[in-house]
Amino acid sequence: MSSLRNLSLFAIGLLASGCQSTGELQDNSPMVQELTVTQPITMAMGGGGARFQYGDRTTALNPDEPYCVIRGGARTLEPDTFIITRVEKRSTGTVQDDLPSNDGLYQEIHLWLSSPVQPAIQDMVCRRPSSLSYGDMTAADIQAIIGSRFILR
Repeated sequence: MSSLRNLSLFAIGLLASGCQSTGELQDNSPMVQELTVTQPITMAMGGGGARFQYGDRTTALNPDEPYCVIRGGARTLEPDTFIITRVEKRSTGTVQDDLPSNDGLYQEIHLWLSSPVQPAIQDMVCRRPSSLSYGDMTAADIQAIIGSRFILR
């Protein structure tokens, strides 16, 4: 009876996981494992994070173009190398947290970040309107959005 229960729980978990994909972010070859910050970046007050678009930091995002937001409770994002502990890919059409939306569908990549030096920095979420999508967002796409202050590898 216990094996039947375990099999049922596994099947339910498998069905539930169909809503979102967790896996590797490809840079057209190996899995991306690190995000290196090369210079200090001031975070928005109130936990709003730091927003990037067109390779630069910005305070006014255009939700009709690809963008990334680094979130966390720190006031400054210091130069450091963050380990990417998890990657989630999904399509979404809703506004989530402080991420702006154009009320359309987005392809979203969620990178969970970890650093023993800066534990308040939690994650980076990158979104691209589905109307601009020509397949999965790659590491090269994200690097173009966040610019030269970061090295994604």
